[in-house]
Amino acid sequence: TRPEMTTEQIYRMIDEFVDLGTSRLSITGGEPLLRKDFFDVVQHARKRGLFVSLATNGSLVDKVIDRLSIVNSINMTLDGTESIHDAQRGKGSYSVVLKAIELLNIKKIPVYIVSVITKNNCADIPETLKLARSLNIKVLFQPVFFSEQSHANNREGYNAIKYDNQAMVETLDYLIRLKKQGDSSIILSK
Repeated sequence: TRPEMTTEQIYRMIDEFVDLGTSRLSITGGEPLLRKDFFDVVQHARKRGLFVSLATNGSLVDKVIDRLSIVNSINMTLDGTESIHDAQRGKGSYSVVLKAIELLNIKKIPVYIVSVITKNNCADIPETLKLARSLNIKVLFQPVFFSEQSHANNREGYNAIKYDNQAMVETLDYLIRLKKQGDSSIILSK
């Protein structure tokens, strides 16, 4: 593994991106909230005029909720109902995400669900949408894909969760149909 960037290196990188015309910064991880300088980095980016989004697993949201309004939006993965999500992300992670969403909604911090479509949750999508609607948030649906930096970073893991082509076509047709009917809770990603 390579060493993490220092705060000053991150500041310089942000400055260079802004000078090149960048308008948005997405902070992902691992878990970005573990960085001691997280809020300093966000503050620097916001001062430079960037829209800042945070991708988090939600586990630390309750500890920093009073400071999170500095970010423009927050994304958290929720792959389906509790049994589906916990099977894909770890036991207890579903309740962590829901608690974080509730806290963010109270603070009126925009939050989005990212739901990675796998063979395990294609049939669970209507329940995910029902939950998103009840929480008044949007869901970004993203098919699982294989790469060193993706949801499935080894071929064996990818093969275990990838959908067959017919299931994916049916799932995407269903989501597109709902979107065309005006369902504003759905965001589709390539």
